[in-house]
Amino acid sequence: MENLTNAIVSGFFAVMVAAVGVFVERIVAWTKKEGLLTELKNKQAYVEIVVKATEQIYKEADGPAKLAKAKTQLVDYFQRKKIPFSEAELDMLIEATVKSVKDGAVAGISDGEG
Repeated sequence: MENLTNAIVSGFFAVMVAAVGVFVERIVAWTKKEGLLTELKNKQAYVEIVVKATEQIYKEADGPAKLAKAKTQLVDYFQRKKIPFSEAELDMLIEATVKSVKDGAVAGISDGEG
């Protein structure tokens, strides 16, 4: 009888340890996901500021020159702040921001014509 009780108690604790392990794993995954999303939103916000400022400051410059200026400023900022980024991520964020700015400008023109 004592062996049966010990086996049940051991089994119970094994199940509890496994359940706690799964719970902790999910909390860690959620925390990492939230941190990555927050980091991406912060990067996106800074890219938007730089793209809009570059557009205003270098109005006479052509697209590639503006892109180079914006990239230089963003790379300098991210490196100073030790924010990890890749070239592809930077290009994607800049392109998305430029598209968003252009879509907003087109929407503003369309609204003004009505």
